[in-house]
Amino acid sequence: MFVNLYPSNRDLNLAFHSLTRNLQWIKFLVIYDTDSGLTRLQSLLNAPGINQTDILVRQLTDPKDRSVLTDAISRDIFNIILDLNDDNTKHDIDTYDLEDYKYNYVNITAYRLFNRDSLIVSDAMKYYFEFKRIENNEQNRRTFTTQVALWIDALSAFAMAYDKFLSGPKSSIPIDYIPNPSCHSDYPAKGWPKGNELYSKFQI
Repeated sequence: MFVNLYPSNRDLNLAFHSLTRNLQWIKFLVIYDTDSGLTRLQSLLNAPGINQTDILVRQLTDPKDRSVLTDAISRDIFNIILDLNDDNTKHDIDTYDLEDYKYNYVNITAYRLFNRDSLIVSDAMKYYFEFKRIENNEQNRRTFTTQVALWIDALSAFAMAYDKFLSGPKSSIPIDYIPNPSCHSDYPAKGWPKGNELYSKFQI
């Protein structure tokens, strides 16, 4: 049993579909790097009003291979959707001089999974920097990546669920505290007796 806090494929597809619809894209190139990326994009590719013949779908096998872009240009396709792992992207685009793109009709749109201006995120960043014992400045804020944010979100969700679990009505089954429990441990064969109750607190 597990709790997946990552945005669902449905939500990501809605975001992609909203982008293509609002920007009125008739044809575009989709570049993905993993099979899960293609799975995420299936709903977008099969959405009503999307002409399959106007979509070029390619898998990224070599970040230095530009043949995909050359192929897209030859088909008069200039709109691109990138669904890539962090390992295949650069995180320093804010250090680039994008002034020339401003006057060449280039629109770079990116989705962020968390709002840095949110008070909840600001508090999380504050505690994160205190824990890391580093200064909370613009340079160090780049270390607060999406992966870090998702980890903190998961830990916060677990802490809230566990707090609800402890403050709930006491059952006849005593709480059995197990040091460093593991999903792969042999304790006990049927699992922790209070596991389902704790799991239910995530859904409230």
